[in-house]
Amino acid sequence: MAFDIPEVTQDVTKIQNPMFPNVASSDKWILTFSNIPTLGDMSYMRYFDNYVSSFVLPDYNIDMINVEGPFGFMTRHPAAPKKNTNLSQLQITFKLSEDMFNYWILFRWMYNLKYGNVNLEQRDSELFRWYCMEKLTLTMLDNQKRPVVNVGFTKLLPASLSSMQLVMGTSEELEFTINFTYEEIDYELKDTFAGGINPSAPTVGTPVCGSTAAPIPTTVGWTI
Repeated sequence: MAFDIPEVTQDVTKIQNPMFPNVASSDKWILTFSNIPTLGDMSYMRYFDNYVSSFVLPDYNIDMINVEGPFGFMTRHPAAPKKNTNLSQLQITFKLSEDMFNYWILFRWMYNLKYGNVNLEQRDSELFRWYCMEKLTLTMLDNQKRPVVNVGFTKLLPASLSSMQLVMGTSEELEFTINFTYEEIDYELKDTFAGGINPSAPTVGTPVCGSTAAPIPTTVGWTI
């Protein structure tokens, strides 16, 4: 199902509680995976949720039709509407689990697509493009780790799985990268103050301590 154009309330010029002049940090984000076709037990999604090393938010482009005019003046026309054409691939780097489970699950997904060995029992027909991850959500956080925006990618299909360099005599953590194509991208701005409460004003109570220091007893009683 295609996404609708974001409503006016989602206009970036109407962000509630803007955070100027704070800047974002590169490590304040979370990825959430809806599913992986070759993974039947959703409890094993921890092999992906907890092993993400880095994520590349893809660039967003629009083509231009350039028309040469008189006196060397060029007029640019956006090549639109083209809702989901020329979408750049997104890239995720995972740390390799010791049992290599996360790598082989993704490898098997691509392997099944290349060989046409797909099983879509819940569908009316077995189209290869439905052998996909339904949605990937990138949640960006502020410096207090509160969500500020959710970026969603739909109908993801693997495009490439990177190589891994194995070096004898070293003990570095292994990583691999997978690139995805997707059908559409959307976003949802979040109000960091939504659901919060205003702190109550402090109240003045009876002081526990006096204004002068109290003597400390120095006698000791012994029990025989």
